[in-house]
Amino acid sequence: MSNDWDTAKADAQKILGKDGKTPKLRVDPTSLIPELNKAWDAFDKARGEIETQILNMQNAYSKAKNAMKQCGDTIDGNDFGLDDKAEKKRIDQVTDILLKGLASVENKCDEYIDELGKLDKVTQDLRKLKAVKL
Repeated sequence: MSNDWDTAKADAQKILGKDGKTPKLRVDPTSLIPELNKAWDAFDKARGEIETQILNMQNAYSKAKNAMKQCGDTIDGNDFGLDDKAEKKRIDQVTDILLKGLASVENKCDEYIDELGKLDKVTQDLRKLKAVKL
């Protein structure tokens, strides 16, 4: 920004010559650079923290999904303290209900992981703004 402004001002002055003057601006564009860079640094830090938290959340949801699979392994084939032969219908019903509940949780985990992946892509795209720092 500083170079752009300084070059533009110098080029304008060349055209104006010794007799002309560029107007005195209320704000010197180059005086804004420290504030802009400070804002950029804060933004970049926050973006990095968000990336870290997204990864932490993705890992947590993956861990939860894997735990649900392990729970399903425990439920599948369990007799729930009932007589396996006499209560087969009830055991199958309970197994089905519990496994569907776990599958629902797994599906929700997958949905969140997918959404977090999209959010991560956006935060990665924000890295392209790095060239904007003045």
